[in-house]
Amino acid sequence: MKITEIRRHYIYVPYKAPVAPYWGWNAPCYGAHAVIIEMLTDTGIVGIGETAGRETVEFHARCAEGLEGRNPLAINENLALLRARGERPAAISGLEMAMWDILGKASGMPLYQLLGGKCRDRVNLCGLMGVKPPEEAADTAELYYDTWGFTSIKTKAGRAIEEDAAIALAMHERVGNRVKLRFDANQNYSPADVLELAKVYRQVNIEYFEQPVHQDFLDSYASMREPAGIPIALNESVGDARSVTGIIRANAADALVADIPDAGGIMEVCRLAAVADAADIPCAFHCWHDLGVKTAAMAHLVSALPGFSLASDTTYHGLEEDIISSPFNITAGAISPSDQPGLGIELNHEVIDRYRKKEID
Repeated sequence: MKITEIRRHYIYVPYKAPVAPYWGWNAPCYGAHAVIIEMLTDTGIVGIGETAGRETVEFHARCAEGLEGRNPLAINENLALLRARGERPAAISGLEMAMWDILGKASGMPLYQLLGGKCRDRVNLCGLMGVKPPEEAADTAELYYDTWGFTSIKTKAGRAIEEDAAIALAMHERVGNRVKLRFDANQNYSPADVLELAKVYRQVNIEYFEQPVHQDFLDSYASMREPAGIPIALNESVGDARSVTGIIRANAADALVADIPDAGGIMEVCRLAAVADAADIPCAFHCWHDLGVKTAAMAHLVSALPGFSLASDTTYHGLEEDIISSPFNITAGAISPSDQPGLGIELNHEVIDRYRKKEID
């Protein structure tokens, strides 16, 4: 089998309320960017991939150079080639995902089976929201629970201690112990700030406080975790498996938040999950404002990897429309991976044409 062509589609799908506008600590996000990969072969099998879209289309095009004419089933060999050329993990990951999809379709097996089979049938999700005024955050949390059944909810944080404290108390008062709360500060606090905010977070049903301090100060997490008295998760510190070994040595985290583009592909996610699992550190899946292709890959990975025992982050419920033919239906806060070969999804090219963009705004 040989790769005959690699097509790339840069897609932007707007969000609808209550996800839009999705305010981070410094700016709003109004939709999901992604690069969708179609990897064509001489057998007629087409592999599909998705990676984070906030890089230029030209960068992803460069990453695809040299793969045409190669065997897509030789995943390790192809990855070695791309890494030797110095390509970035996020760009590699979309191509690698397409190769796994081809392998699944060629073998007649879903991705979760290629990874060793299911350890769970349903993949629990954590509904994400941006920073909102306290009462609006509480309204959204209640809506998330009532409409989609999310029992884990994460809000962005990190603008001010007083604001984050008020949001946490309002959300907890509204949804109580029915919902576990996550707070993501995106590295914007000092250790002293964390200890101050932890006084409030200990009063709510917190699941974890995510990456409150900059990743360059990994050693500070070990001394901060015990006096804070709340679970600490790391995201920006998590890349490939090697990064996880550093986190373990530093005794820096109660949980890890990992993702395919950051790791450099599905295979590296499997490696880092195994390292974390050996150290009894649970993992959750990060969300790069994913569309349906990457959501499908996430579902297969979480279904197959025991270490991903925490609910996976998602903004999928906020998409105006998805670019796959059979969009996922979130019920009771969860989805299931397809039992069809590969990722088990097909692209809706009519929708792709409608949301295609030439460059990032």
